[in-house]
Amino acid sequence: MKRFDVRSLMRVAGGVKDRLVVVLQHEETEFLDTVIVAPLFKPADLPPVQRLRPLVAVGRQRFVVAVDRMVSLPKKQLGKTVGNLEPDRFEILRSIDLLFSGF
Repeated sequence: MKRFDVRSLMRVAGGVKDRLVVVLQHEETEFLDTVIVAPLFKPADLPPVQRLRPLVAVGRQRFVVAVDRMVSLPKKQLGKTVGNLEPDRFEILRSIDLLFSGF
């Protein structure tokens, strides 16, 4: 699993169908059994916010990275990799900095 991988989530009873998340946790912490991710939303469901919720593309679809809704999940809840947001690295890291450092 690589940082900025876009992964599907395994369906959990009562959970949202077809949810995608982006891995925020660095590979150096691969030994942990949990992973910090941010959910992806369609812009119609959650609007982008300048510097906080970047708008990205996964394949031909646009998504909002909801950094303000990040969560730690057991790795076993992650499904297959469907993309990678490494090209959006700067915007994602900037949104994390804004959330935790205010700049």
